Amino acid sequence: RDTANVSVNFPMKNISNVQLWYPHTHGKPSLYRATFRIQTIPCNGTSLVQDLSHLTSSNVYEDEVSFRFGIRKVDFSVNTSLGGLQLKINDEKVFLQGGNWVATDQLMRFAGDRTRYAAEVGLHKAMGLNMIRIWGGGIMERPEFFDVCDGMGMLVLSDLWMSGDNNGRWAGSYTSPLNHTLYLAAVKDTFLLFRNHPSLIMYSGGNELYPTSKSPPTGILKGIKTLLNNIAPDTFFVVSTMTNATHFNPAKSLAPKDGPYGMLEEALFYERNPGLWDWQNYKHARFNYSKVAFQPEIGSISLPVLASLLRFMTHESAKDIPGYEDSNIHHVWDYHNYLGLTSHRLPYAEDASLDTKVDHIYQYGSPSNISEYCFRAQLAQFTQFRSMFESFKLRKWIWYTAVLFWKSQSPWPSLRGGLYDWYLGVTGGYYGVRAALVGNSGVERFHGQLNLADHTVAIVTSPQALDSINICTTVKAYLLAGCETGRRLLSRAFDKVSVTANSATNIPHSEIPWVGMAHGDVVLYRVETFSVEDEKLISCKSFASTSDPTNSSVIGYERASIAEYWLSDWTNFSSQPQNLSALGEWRENTALHVSLHVNAGWCNCSENQDLCQRTGCSTSDIGVQLVNSIKESQTSKKTCGANAIAFAVFAELHFSGKSTQKDSRVLPAVYSDGLFSILKNEERSICISPGPGSDISD
Repeated sequence: RDTANVSVNFPMKNISNVQLWYPHTHGKPSLYRATFRIQTIPCNGTSLVQDLSHLTSSNVYEDEVSFRFGIRKVDFSVNTSLGGLQLKINDEKVFLQGGNWVATDQLMRFAGDRTRYAAEVGLHKAMGLNMIRIWGGGIMERPEFFDVCDGMGMLVLSDLWMSGDNNGRWAGSYTSPLNHTLYLAAVKDTFLLFRNHPSLIMYSGGNELYPTSKSPPTGILKGIKTLLNNIAPDTFFVVSTMTNATHFNPAKSLAPKDGPYGMLEEALFYERNPGLWDWQNYKHARFNYSKVAFQPEIGSISLPVLASLLRFMTHESAKDIPGYEDSNIHHVWDYHNYLGLTSHRLPYAEDASLDTKVDHIYQYGSPSNISEYCFRAQLAQFTQFRSMFESFKLRKWIWYTAVLFWKSQSPWPSLRGGLYDWYLGVTGGYYGVRAALVGNSGVERFHGQLNLADHTVAIVTSPQALDSINICTTVKAYLLAGCETGRRLLSRAFDKVSVTANSATNIPHSEIPWVGMAHGDVVLYRVETFSVEDEKLISCKSFASTSDPTNSSVIGYERASIAEYWLSDWTNFSSQPQNLSALGEWRENTALHVSLHVNAGWCNCSENQDLCQRTGCSTSDIGVQLVNSIKESQTSKKTCGANAIAFAVFAELHFSGKSTQKDSRVLPAVYSDGLFSILKNEERSICISPGPGSDISD
């Protein structure tokens, strides 16, 4: 019969032995495929033919739709003690560690480009992030984006298309949008289009809408809730991502305050709600008295490596680098949203002399050129973002349930926000986040880390760690820079601790002393953890003598993680911030540089099997073995730097046949480790996986 719409109710179908969909940090994102076909059934008079045996796969169907879906249980609830939303997937607690997404490109040239989506979401996954928030000031992403997130186990929170920037809070009007019918029609289409994607677990009414009694407009808010309940009732909804501290309701909003959006001294990340200030009793006050369990935005700068910088700046513009404490900013740098790398300890102090300022580039000494400026920027981003995520992980389930970086990617070559650049080149920020969330192994279950506020050691475990496992932890310290670089100043093993999965455990009596020998020294502190199966283990002292205690009496151990921190004297932190200028001087003293022995090869080649077994790389990777091999014959002749450390190794994969091009890097590529150090006669490994669209076949 002629009709515009026909509703068909299908019988329920039971699926046995269900493989559940999990975010990649918790398990496998298992997917199923559903196919629906429409075919005309001939009529016999006024009755339908009941024999359907003629409907075979060889028939031509009038319409057919096929899609993937996943089966998972999503439970958002308010954690009353923490004062914010907490997520469970399939009854397992999920600490959300993610990034904010604007768009792939400002001109939408990559909209619907599955390869670009796979590259960008893949970089998020490689860093250990498990959630992407689509910002409400942009647009809804395309189905290909959600397909990629489904397959990679990446959770998605999507704002609808409103923002406090133009919906009344700071600009625009509370009456916007004017056409409620049209807006709700778009919302309905969106809910219908994406309801089968297991990665999409939450919508919000918009970005930073306030007050929720006026924004979104009442009629639109009511319509959104009705549509979602009818179309995708298993998708959670909050009215706004951030509202206001005085009228915060965790059932309606993710946070009472978001930010900050600039550099902080690394030790300050370990305070509650780092860098947040509020207006209280007619003056600015630190916002550490309130609870921000779910932080939807905390952001900072983004500075690419030199090769990427020169793709959107002329050399003349690029070499005019920002001055000390962000002075003399060239107009091209300003145009690309240069945010500044100077932090303020007391940004609202009435007496400016009370404020402690740190230039996170110039604390390594004044850079002599744009190349040194960019490298210092990678070091600054590494320490900044590693500290950010390590500090939030340390307080998971104690203060926090979620932290989302603003912003993890950018739709154009911007110097604000982005853990990789618009050309998909990784930065020090990428390595810093990966060091905090994934570690050098890529599958880190037990992560030893240093609290940069009180200099104690903690073990943070992943959801896939084993319960009640014995962990041995060591801290070793080495002098960095100068003739005695590499000299070991400390080696300490702590008593074993038992840990459980998805938790943070402070090691008792683990405060680390400052061991520098002179004013201006910089020391490399290395925290290593070992998981031990030996139930008879009494002492962890065997691990203090060497990084690889193969001759010890310990049975069944595995080095689980390595974390490195380069620090200056912190004993007078209140008045004297970190001074790392010795590292800058060391970099420019070529007499103290070391040469690394490099062995690299494709792991899908039989002749490289030994290499790839040593490096632990997969068959689709390029395995790289790096050795800081200083021969005794060389050291006996050296009067300076005999134990030199290869500091902050930053590897890049290049096309050999494109050496004449300005940028010969393989982009994108996932690197398992970077900005790490290699001790004398030590071996470290990197796995490099060329990403989608990298044209590695060239």
